[in-house]
Amino acid sequence: MYAAATIILLLGCPVVYGQKKGSPPTRDAKDSQNAESPRVKANASSTIVVIQQKTTGQQNERTADDSQGYFACLFSPENLPNIGLFLAGIAGIIVAVCTLKNIQKQTNATEKAAGAAKDNADIALLNTQVVLNSERPWLVVTAERNGSTGEVYFHFRVTNKGRTPAQLVSGTVDYTFATRPDQLPIPPPYETAFYAPPNRFLVQDDWFNIRRTQSEANIGVSPLGLLKSRRAQTDKAQPGEFLIVFGQIIYDDVLGKGRPDYKQHRTRWCFAFFEHGQTFETVGPEEYNEYT
Repeated sequence: MYAAATIILLLGCPVVYGQKKGSPPTRDAKDSQNAESPRVKANASSTIVVIQQKTTGQQNERTADDSQGYFACLFSPENLPNIGLFLAGIAGIIVAVCTLKNIQKQTNATEKAAGAAKDNADIALLNTQVVLNSERPWLVVTAERNGSTGEVYFHFRVTNKGRTPAQLVSGTVDYTFATRPDQLPIPPPYETAFYAPPNRFLVQDDWFNIRRTQSEANIGVSPLGLLKSRRAQTDKAQPGEFLIVFGQIIYDDVLGKGRPDYKQHRTRWCFAFFEHGQTFETVGPEEYNEYT
């Protein structure tokens, strides 16, 4: 700014020095000043622009010099170890991120493989269970009418309907009376054990008759006789009562007994006698009729 002012003063000197000190400028002088004023202004403006350009160029050169000095200091020999550590840190971070991604991929693959293995194991276990259920023994109880006598008698027969042998463990049979065969006490009151047959080992289609007395073993159970005896006890008998015969059987699967998760099998059964049809029919809640 000072340089610009100096140049402007210098350019105006010929005009000023042509007048006496303290005297007003003449008309010619005024005209000369007025005529030269645009030129002076133009020269001054050009001079200012040149000076500004030089100043800007000096600033740019100074900025470039500062940048070059900064990079020269940054990449000086004493900073090279720090730069190497910085680059090594960045490389370590990149390697760590890549490693974590690979670990995540391996974890996902392992989880998928584990899930597939579990599914295959479940399918194999299910198939094994299906095979075992198809091959295991099934003890089934049926009410069989004894037609060798004039009076109606029934045997409650246990038959192995499975493909492999069964080993009888224990069994019960109980008689009761109820006005509603579908409304029986829960849990079932299994109390009276029946006599086990001489041979507890039952192969496929082998059977025996349940008995509580020797006479039941010979001719069976008389439902009409039991109902008659019940009705003779007027203090206990109720109108329209049904004779209910129920029980359970516990037995082993001799082929699967050695398995770690093995459990004994159980058959629960329940029948009601219908006088009009002279037959026994399966009745009772679900707890009275189970096969496990």
